Amino acid sequence: MITALITYVIDAANVDAHEARATVWINPVNRMGGTHDGYSRPSEEADGKTRAIFPFPSLAAGPARRIEMAQHNACQRAFRHGRDTGCIFGFGRIFTRSVPDGDALPETGL
Repeated sequence: MITALITYVIDAANVDAHEARATVWINPVNRMGGTHDGYSRPSEEADGKTRAIFPFPSLAAGPARRIEMAQHNACQRAFRHGRDTGCIFGFGRIFTRSVPDGDALPETGL
């Protein structure tokens, strides 16, 4: 399992436009094999950032998913909305994988 962590730098004066854009992404991501956990932003002392978290089966599935998003009508509307409203100044994306739980340590002599 791979989790995409996306941080958006948004226009604090245009939060409503970003939230409208963000809600469009949840269903397509879920239909494309991910599990969109929604968006979050600070409730107090906003730092101008929102975050999206969504796990999906593998990093290898990413290129096919990006192609599908590029052809998906709702995704394209969301891209245009973000561009046209200027609600997003930038974003960063990282991919993480979960560390399995367990209580055994490799033999290290410690």
